[in-house]
Amino acid sequence: MLGVLDGEPLPLIQIETGRGFFDYTAKYEDDDTQYLFDFAFPTSVIKSIENAGRRAYEALGCRGLARVDLRVDRFHEPWVLEVNTIPGMTGHSLVPKAASRLGLSLGAICERSIHNCLNREPVSSSQHRLQPAT
Repeated sequence: MLGVLDGEPLPLIQIETGRGFFDYTAKYEDDDTQYLFDFAFPTSVIKSIENAGRRAYEALGCRGLARVDLRVDRFHEPWVLEVNTIPGMTGHSLVPKAASRLGLSLGAICERSIHNCLNREPVSSSQHRLQPAT
């Protein structure tokens, strides 16, 4: 998982669960689910993951805060699963966990988001009009 705040990546989180996938039970009920910040990927792979997340964020025209969910295959190739522009902001949520590694509290994230929203240029509707597929 990669959090992105104003176009900049937050620390990556690798999720380890004893289940086949990370679901509600793994997140909220299982005690053995781990959220790892220090993992054995080479720096080049970490940069590749961050770049893939940032490219997805930018390609979708995101601004402010987002969570990019990715998987890394056996060749260390990152694959974007989804971009969530309204990430969770609870004690179990991943973006606040990542931001805390940079010393950012939940309150600081909220203050920064509000400040940036109030001070940025509005988006015109024509900037985000979908183009027909060719």
